[in-house]
Amino acid sequence: MKPTSPAPGYAFISLPERVDRQPRPPHAAHDRRHEATYSGTLRLTWLAEQPIHIGTGFKRLVGDRNARAILREHARLGDVPCIPGSSLKGVLRARFEAVTHSCFDPPKHDVRVKIRSSTFNERGITHAILNADAVRGFERTCRSPGPLCPACALFGALNLRSRLVVTDARPAAPTLDSYTIPEQFVPNLHHVGRLRVRESDNVLEIQRLHGRKFAVGRDERPPPSNYAHAAAQRQAQPQRLEVLPVGTHLHSELRYTNLTTAELGGLLAALGLAPRSRLKIGGGKCHGLGRLFLAEHTHRPRGKHDDEPLDLDGCAHAFARSPACQAANLARLVALHGEDC
Repeated sequence: MKPTSPAPGYAFISLPERVDRQPRPPHAAHDRRHEATYSGTLRLTWLAEQPIHIGTGFKRLVGDRNARAILREHARLGDVPCIPGSSLKGVLRARFEAVTHSCFDPPKHDVRVKIRSSTFNERGITHAILNADAVRGFERTCRSPGPLCPACALFGALNLRSRLVVTDARPAAPTLDSYTIPEQFVPNLHHVGRLRVRESDNVLEIQRLHGRKFAVGRDERPPPSNYAHAAAQRQAQPQRLEVLPVGTHLHSELRYTNLTTAELGGLLAALGLAPRSRLKIGGGKCHGLGRLFLAEHTHRPRGKHDDEPLDLDGCAHAFARSPACQAANLARLVALHGEDC
């Protein structure tokens, strides 16, 4: 079977050919400040260029008796809508992993998984299996005290604390709007990669993965036929979401400890600061939601480099020259997450 087409509204960044695991560096610690590393705080001001929805799993009924609707609630800190620091940190880690030789949590291979797909179920294919070759080299994730990939060394792994703290992003003027998107259908096999039907036992075999998935913008094309068929059978209804409106400014902090110049450069790339790009966060990213832009930042260093300004170009060049960097993937991420993402 030919490779499936990536889903509308999404693009993929290739997995690295190798995972660059190195012995845990001595500066990946919190007990003391290390020479030739940087510690400090970045105060960040984010601008919502699209509506933002961070779901909580909670819903409520809105409207009067004649026009009731279910509204999916946005995350709050107390009574104030926010973007949780854990959500921001997750996005930063995903972007950092994509532009470095880092591991990812591989799906289980050679294990039958039940699938729900009108296209294949109508042909009597109800289970899929991931070929081991599709995740070769990614059979495990990092754990300390073993060797660590660049992302795990910085963002943390099993038995290793992260050297980054990301606080909740709070809006300067907390308001919420509502936004409607099409009902989302999962799982989507057109996200996967190259497929073939194994005739011996009528199982769908996944032979290759597209890579790491990133939302790139509004889905303007008609949905795949299996989506339309399944949605019609289930009488799919639009989903209403609580959202932070376009133009909302949010403030957060990122505190870092014992980062090398190259690690700091990789972090700046993940933030969309050097080189410049946007972030996509939350639900409905392929339906015109989720685009964040880092509008302003201030830097407050700690330790021996208290008087040194943050050298964005120097950090970016150090990261680009480091063996951890995947230059082609960084260029692709920046291209994907431009103004039209």
